[in-house]
Amino acid sequence: MSVQEERELRERLGGLLDEVQPRQAPVLATVRQGRGIRLRRRIAVGAGLVVLAGGAVLAPAVLHAVDAAPRPEAPRIPHYSVTVNHLPGQSRHGVIGSGTEDRHRWQVTLSGQGSSLTASGTDSAQLGMGTTSGINPSAGSTFGDSTPGFMVMQVSASATAMRVFLPGGKTVDLFPVRYAGQNWVALELPAYVSPVRAETFAGRRELNYSIATPINPGLMNWWLPSQTGPAKFTGLVGAGVIDGQSWSVTARIGPWGYCYEGLAGGVCASGLHPPQFTVPRGSVSELMCGPVRGYGNSGPSDGIAAAGPGAREAELRLSGGGTERFPVLNVAGTQMFAFAFPQGQHISRITVFGAGGQVMATAPGSSVIC
Repeated sequence: MSVQEERELRERLGGLLDEVQPRQAPVLATVRQGRGIRLRRRIAVGAGLVVLAGGAVLAPAVLHAVDAAPRPEAPRIPHYSVTVNHLPGQSRHGVIGSGTEDRHRWQVTLSGQGSSLTASGTDSAQLGMGTTSGINPSAGSTFGDSTPGFMVMQVSASATAMRVFLPGGKTVDLFPVRYAGQNWVALELPAYVSPVRAETFAGRRELNYSIATPINPGLMNWWLPSQTGPAKFTGLVGAGVIDGQSWSVTARIGPWGYCYEGLAGGVCASGLHPPQFTVPRGSVSELMCGPVRGYGNSGPSDGIAAAGPGAREAELRLSGGGTERFPVLNVAGTQMFAFAFPQGQHISRITVFGAGGQVMATAPGSSVIC
């Protein structure tokens, strides 16, 4: 890409992205490892648990990473049904949830303690879990694909119910069941059915709510009733061609929070002021990087990173000796740049420039792990 083309791309995209403004919210998150994605885990969080679906393993961290591969087009579903049994408040034989989905019985059972805690679904698949404590649930999932999705979540001791809103105006109410000193809810949904929204209650008082993310729909960020997520916005952060492969990274911002999706996968950041967006002048913060799908680990890679205030352009020096330059854009109040580099190479150094061409930051290639 020439310098003139880069400038034209920056001018076309900058105006669109400058209008998005963040609002305040708490910082909570989980992470699910997407195919070929490596994430910088800079900050640990102490809240929430995980949602498990189709055998995926989830663990607490700052970013929620998901596989951005296009899902098969969902057939039209004229009707589906989901029921949840109201179980005793104390788990019996580890069962924390049961019911039916499309008339098929489902059940989720917990076993073990602490770091060895696991959940078994209807198909007896062992779903690994990690646990932490906190007042908010948190979630990641593979709901909405061609197989039923299981959800297992830890909720606060004060929560008496969770209402999950589903497509078509349906809702289901989940009631916490205590196991190993913690309160849990569980749910199975039919193929191609994803949560739309969820709310937790203490009696009639709403504790918090979550809007499903648009990337591999799941319940990630949880806001207080008085809080509102950012306005909906979808915009291109960067695009180009690398090794003959077109690539692009898109911001998907809305009441669910801040999500970013490229050909390598996608990430959703936690909170309305994600810590990884607060980049000191002179540094770089990676959000996502990984090989483009279909090429394996040796193929071209793309990703997205945040830079400090005033940044306007980022230069990646590659292991082969060449360099690539990419415009830095204002994305919801944070300076970010999308990037890509060829097959068989890695980033050896990053240099960030200001509007006048002055060097604002330098960082080792290890700042971006792909």
